[in-house]
Amino acid sequence: MIAFSVVAFSLVGSVLIWLAGRRDEARDPRLTLAVLGLLACFPLLSLLPKVEVSGLPAAGPAWTAWLGWAWAAGVLLFSIRLIVALVQLTLWRRRSIPVDHHAHGGCMVEIRMLDGLACPVAAGVLKPLILVPSAWREWSPALRETVIAHELCHHERRDPLWRSLAAVTCTLHWFNPLVWWMAVRLADQCEYACDERVVSHGLAAQAYARDLCDVAAICRAPATTLAMASRRGLESRVRRMLAPRQASPGIGLVCFMLLAVTGAVALAMIERGPAEIIPAVEIEEVRTRLSADPFPGN
Repeated sequence: MIAFSVVAFSLVGSVLIWLAGRRDEARDPRLTLAVLGLLACFPLLSLLPKVEVSGLPAAGPAWTAWLGWAWAAGVLLFSIRLIVALVQLTLWRRRSIPVDHHAHGGCMVEIRMLDGLACPVAAGVLKPLILVPSAWREWSPALRETVIAHELCHHERRDPLWRSLAAVTCTLHWFNPLVWWMAVRLADQCEYACDERVVSHGLAAQAYARDLCDVAAICRAPATTLAMASRRGLESRVRRMLAPRQASPGIGLVCFMLLAVTGAVALAMIERGPAEIIPAVEIEEVRTRLSADPFPGN
């Protein structure tokens, strides 16, 4: 029953996220993050008191019990993928060279240069880190300042932590394409939010868009990192920065958040009621009915 509730809530959450972003897909990522967080902790929500509902689909045939094993095998494989990403990040930290550091948000963010890195990356949950490519020293001071401002925004917003949460949720729900879509949407929304924050701090949108294009490159980064610029979505980011901004009403976000939480709790509490028992017909009654004259008046 929990599988049905999880799939149903992923559909509900995707619809809410789509509705919230139908005019602007870069709208505040808090709704996307909330839906992913609810999906990650859905097993805990399943401990809530149950409400029996009749008419729900019954359990499938015996062979569907193997679906649990298939899910566990998928979780194991994607967990290995996640561990490999974390190991790669650790190796990047060891191979990199410290070049600078910034005190930001009550913590020290270390800046390290990594040979072979294609573009700047923000990573690290407990130890905030900004990795820059080896061509870092050849960049202009203005470009370096823009890059650092963008990556510091990621750490200020705790985006590496939220990206890690999305990666864990995708690992648990590896079979669900809606969850992967939400994770991609969250990553894009994080980039949009940092772009807005950098521009709001006084940097001209045209200059910032030019800097994004300068550092854009295909970058294979671990799943728990955030690269400043990649070719995917770069055009939409630049176009959005140069377009007039429209403030979105906060009441709409609150309503969508409440709907998401309510939907998750309601689906987690649903339990299939007892099947309707159809009284058995005695064999003698069947024989009597079959042998009876269908036209007793003749």
